[in-house]
Amino acid sequence: MMFPTLGQNLACAALVFHFAIVIVTTTIFLYNRHKFNHRPHRLILLGAVGNLIISGAYYCRLIFWMGFSCTLVIWGTYLGSALYFLPFMARGIQLLVVVKFNTAKVHGQLQDTFIDDKNSFELMEHETYRHSHISRQAYNKERVTDKKLTFLVALFIFILISAISVMQLVRMLEPGFDEYTLCGFGWHYFPFFGMTGLFLFVCCPLVIYFFWNVKDAYGLRNELITCVFLGLLIYPMYFVWTLVLKEQLNSSFSSYYFIALFMLLSHVNTVGVPLGSLAYRARKLRTIAAYDSAHFHRIFESPEMLHHFRSFASRYLCSENTCFIDDFQLLKQYCVVAAQSGTKGSSMETPLLSAKPISIFKSRPPAITPAHVGIAATIRKYSDKEPVPAELHIRFLKFYRTYIQPGALLEVNLSSNAHTAIFRQIQNGHITWDIFDESKDQVLSLLYDNVFPDFVQNYIRRKGVV
Repeated sequence: MMFPTLGQNLACAALVFHFAIVIVTTTIFLYNRHKFNHRPHRLILLGAVGNLIISGAYYCRLIFWMGFSCTLVIWGTYLGSALYFLPFMARGIQLLVVVKFNTAKVHGQLQDTFIDDKNSFELMEHETYRHSHISRQAYNKERVTDKKLTFLVALFIFILISAISVMQLVRMLEPGFDEYTLCGFGWHYFPFFGMTGLFLFVCCPLVIYFFWNVKDAYGLRNELITCVFLGLLIYPMYFVWTLVLKEQLNSSFSSYYFIALFMLLSHVNTVGVPLGSLAYRARKLRTIAAYDSAHFHRIFESPEMLHHFRSFASRYLCSENTCFIDDFQLLKQYCVVAAQSGTKGSSMETPLLSAKPISIFKSRPPAITPAHVGIAATIRKYSDKEPVPAELHIRFLKFYRTYIQPGALLEVNLSSNAHTAIFRQIQNGHITWDIFDESKDQVLSLLYDNVFPDFVQNYIRRKGVV
């Protein structure tokens, strides 16, 4: 389809190109959403819709000119901007809360989660056994879920639609109303200019301030800051070009192109770059080929390397996995103590561990067996009994409620089969030593596949550690 002027043809080509990139990349992103669990899918989809609305309204205005209603332009301006910038700010708030929660999990301190059996009733009654800081961050994390933030954005959009409708009705009731004035710098755009200025000169500096020292391996922080700088560089040109440079340089080049350019580049940064990083991620995973699983398991035997490994896990927003392994090792030690106390004629004169409860973050006793060795294999050295003694049930139950129960404070990502098998034993009250061994293997696998490759590149190779 050809138009009479070069500007119309240019705008038509830009529209097709822009829409093709946004629609194709968003579709691919949503199709592979299981590979982007750390990203808010609903908010990204809302941002893509807002991108299409605002850029589509401006491109159509440039293509059809007087044949395209200015009413659609003003609606596209407000709705598109709200659908794009509100999810952007919501994603920033969500990332900040999640990062703080992971930091709390790494640096916080537990109360004694494995307390004496005489306090088992108290342990069952009080579910908020973690340090108040961790619990508070967990509460904040639950308040900024993808679903809740999407609902809040939708609620604000509904209020905005009502406000635009009233504003447009007032405008149309004015004497001598001309719809063409809706495309100009009238008072009906003042709220938009105010919100844009608030976003650029208040929200954007706050994003830079709060996220400058944030570290995450998924690039979410870099993504947000890049969008901020793109906005600070490109968006003001819309006003400068319209008010100052348009008549001096080129009256045929519309300032709308600056907004469309920003929307396109920010979408590529938000959706296109993560898709491109999948190939890079696959290549990075091959770097662990030089380091077999023995090197990975050795990390948990070195306090220094384990400290750095926990930091890497927090950058991947999965600190619950390293906490799981720490508490699994502690649970294993209490199992050994119980097995030793039930072993008659033991050749050992003193137990391996004191029966006094140990806080996992305050003091980490040396491991009895490596992290990849399950509780069942460890206990076989001391006892042939399969069921766990009754005095240990409360500790196994607390471990379940901390890491495995759906909605747990530090819930780890396990397969449905592992969840089902553990839940059946917990429900029946017939707990065996190996109840958590499979889940331990899955957690170690997640750390090996997701965190270990970066750890190899950024710590082991850089420091020359073997």
